[in-house]
Amino acid sequence: MVGSVVHREPVVLSQFLSGLRSLERDGAELSFYLIDDTAEAACGQLLDRFASCDERCEVEPAGSGTADLSQHGAADRDIWRGAALKNTLITKALETGSTHLLLVDSGLLVPPPLLAHLLSLKKAIVAEVFWTEWQLGQLPLPSVWLCDEYAFYPAGMAFASPEDKMAASEAFLAQLRTAGTFRVGGVSACTLMSRAALEAGVAFRPLENVSTRGDDRHFCVRAAALGFELWADTHFPPLHLYREADVGAAEHFWSRWSRDRVLASS
Repeated sequence: MVGSVVHREPVVLSQFLSGLRSLERDGAELSFYLIDDTAEAACGQLLDRFASCDERCEVEPAGSGTADLSQHGAADRDIWRGAALKNTLITKALETGSTHLLLVDSGLLVPPPLLAHLLSLKKAIVAEVFWTEWQLGQLPLPSVWLCDEYAFYPAGMAFASPEDKMAASEAFLAQLRTAGTFRVGGVSACTLMSRAALEAGVAFRPLENVSTRGDDRHFCVRAAALGFELWADTHFPPLHLYREADVGAAEHFWSRWSRDRVLASS
């Protein structure tokens, strides 16, 4: 099952749905479960049109969402409301007997080979790495990390010198720019989970004894505590449309995959 909580504007959503439609199935029986958390009628129309083209696609309204905020302030209400909706996707995957759940952010354009490739890795939890320019003009950073909230050095270096931490971080970032599959400490936004992981209880519920902000961080701590390794793959990076202005890069992204398909068949 491919699941997503959709909360992007129409121009981005259109590109996101194009990516889902282009996913190569490689014999897998694929279903979609999308939660409409948008406020624009145009988004609802795009989702309805997508669902009408695939009988194994469900689109449900988000509703109010629920989350336990007893240990987390009201300022994080939107984060944990979104986390509750992600948990709905996990529940749906379990109820429908899905072997895997690909949880993907609605701001991503996913390459056609991505799903088949992630399935071939046979990992309980594996995320595809993408890069985001969080601040305009700064270097893009990856969607995975090694420890804590967003650190790129191993947890064992927590008390190392700033210089050693910087060197380790640069080495990790350089590794992620090569094609491979690597152990990491944190994953987000484009993550394939096996049924074994789902049945074991991986979830986006807040951990009462963890103050780290972000539902993905709590997901990763819980997964590690349950005994699951977290993996990051770099072969087929999605394009993150973080800003509406980023949509201009979509044409180049799709033309690249069209070209690669032509070369592969020649």
